[in-house]
Amino acid sequence: MLKELWRLKNLASMSFEFQRGKPLQHELRRIACHQIDDALATLSRVSPDKAVHAARKGFKKVRALLRLLRDALSKKEFHDANIAFRDVARTLSDARDAKALVDTFDKLIKRFATELKLGAFALLRRKLLARRRVLARRPLPIA
Repeated sequence: MLKELWRLKNLASMSFEFQRGKPLQHELRRIACHQIDDALATLSRVSPDKAVHAARKGFKKVRALLRLLRDALSKKEFHDANIAFRDVARTLSDARDAKALVDTFDKLIKRFATELKLGAFALLRRKLLARRRVLARRPLPIA
């Protein structure tokens, strides 16, 4: 279904403003396409952690626009597109969760530093960081 949404890109432009005289459904599709492009472009422009955050926000905006477009789409088109973007966001949530786990781990180590043996959890932290790197660079299921 995502391939079907990518075909809508020919309606896209850079503006988020509604253009006078254009049908509302056309404008919502144009804006949705811009959000998709922006979310995907962000993944390659910034650090993996920031990219995940920005892309998740972009996909949330796309799903909100899909809800606005619901009446312009068939029931199947809406359902398939909504599920597709939900699943892409879920893929990114694994990377977000891995970052939160490392951040929380680091805070705990800092908080209990005086009670822990130096380097006591170094191996665990390395494994958490490795998992975070893998998840942050995992390709999106958009083909």
